[in-house]
Amino acid sequence: ASLFNAKTFHDFVMNAYHNLCAITHRVISYNGFSNLEAAHILPKAHKGAYLPCNGIAMSKDMHFAFDKGFFTIDEDYKILVHPDVERVGSYLNDYNRTCMYLPQEDFFRPRQEFLEYHRANIYGTFKQIRAI
Repeated sequence: ASLFNAKTFHDFVMNAYHNLCAITHRVISYNGFSNLEAAHILPKAHKGAYLPCNGIAMSKDMHFAFDKGFFTIDEDYKILVHPDVERVGSYLNDYNRTCMYLPQEDFFRPRQEFLEYHRANIYGTFKQIRAI
């Protein structure tokens, strides 16, 4: 079995982000339950790996918005809300052009090639991710 699988991916990502959402810097947790998920940058359905540098800790609502392309992350780790989403207004706009929280260790930081893929193939699609 590989060291990197769904369970270890989740655990590595949560640990790297100190159990906080990388976007909101917040968490709702109690008694072992949490609203955080390990979001893939290059989606599993697009052959994305379970590598920690392909994951970002996000609250469930931010994960949903990231997977649908409502926002992306630029090469400077700034959050970019899509102009169509920005126009209709939501609390997602509060995070537009702010820097996401980054893990201390380079090994856990989002890899640029995965962020580029998200910007080119997911951002602004407003669709459910499907296998390619």
